Amino acid sequence: MFDVSVYANGVTFTGINVNIGLPGQEQGASVKTSALLSIYTRPSTYVGGETQPDQWLLRSSNPVTSNRTNLPDICQFHRFRVGSRQHVGILRNTVQL
Repeated sequence: MFDVSVYANGVTFTGINVNIGLPGQEQGASVKTSALLSIYTRPSTYVGGETQPDQWLLRSSNPVTSNRTNLPDICQFHRFRVGSRQHVGILRNTVQL
């Protein structure tokens, strides 16, 4: 979870770098790992919403595949926009497939 403050012109999110490798695999190993990546937002900060699932809005949910273990891969998702002068909390949830 993290917060984003947008001060001018807004921001369009299209992807994120994530590490979806399996525990115990050697770093950089060529092992494909599939997962479901879901992105949620909520108005204001993420603080206080960690245990409140009804306060989060699902923005994107896509299957992703990592081509390397324990190294970040760029994962594309359905784009969404955060308008100017907004502050949002963002939650990334990854479930192994």
